[in-house]
Amino acid sequence: MKINIFFAVLGTVLAIYSWYTFAIIYHLIRFGVGTKPKRMALIFFIGSFVLFSIAIITYLKIDWVNIIRIK
Repeated sequence: MKINIFFAVLGTVLAIYSWYTFAIIYHLIRFGVGTKPKRMALIFFIGSFVLFSIAIITYLKIDWVNIIRIK
């Protein structure tokens, strides 16, 4: 069975990113008083997920063959 390096690295990066995002959201919700910190945590989570998705989609659309090719 072959392990695809790209998916292994992508999975690792996604796991680290998810843990980092969870830690920030947890602390905003846990130590915040009232509903404002909870709203900020939700906005941060949605925004970080959207930006992360845009970065992944942009990375996948890059034509690496033309960039790496030496003339």
